[in-house]
Amino acid sequence: MRYTVDTTNIDDEALEDFKHAKIVYMITYGKDGETHSRPMTNFNEDPTHEIWFPSYRETQKVLDIEENPEVALLYPGVKRDSFDEIQGKASFADRQVVEEKWVWWYLYWHPEMKDYFWFDQTKDHPERVIINVKPNNIKKLDRRDIDWVEETYSTVVLRKK
Repeated sequence: MRYTVDTTNIDDEALEDFKHAKIVYMITYGKDGETHSRPMTNFNEDPTHEIWFPSYRETQKVLDIEENPEVALLYPGVKRDSFDEIQGKASFADRQVVEEKWVWWYLYWHPEMKDYFWFDQTKDHPERVIINVKPNNIKKLDRRDIDWVEETYSTVVLRKK
């Protein structure tokens, strides 16, 4: 069964923005409630279904998710100074899914490596993980909802409400 979020109150523009967002910002919450954000490559096309990202186990985002699975995904809208935010719960995929998606992800970025003997296509890499995000809510934001955005959007800080 595929996971989906109720789209009744979701702006069509937010759905369209997600399709164009090649980078989304994953925001996790540390032990003391501090936010950590980082850019993530977006291969997903539909924000109403489970959203996945490849990562490595020994990263701050994985440590944060293990402590608190609540995450936010922020991505720029097509209109200037508009953003969309997905609030959701993160989990980790089982090993079989990790193996399948990691090879696909790597070859998507490096298709020329497929036939090289040094491309490690073995599937037993315990440090690799797939982060799944099940969206709970999707909402539109504008520039006033964000405290600051670093010059290249490498870090985004949401305004506390």
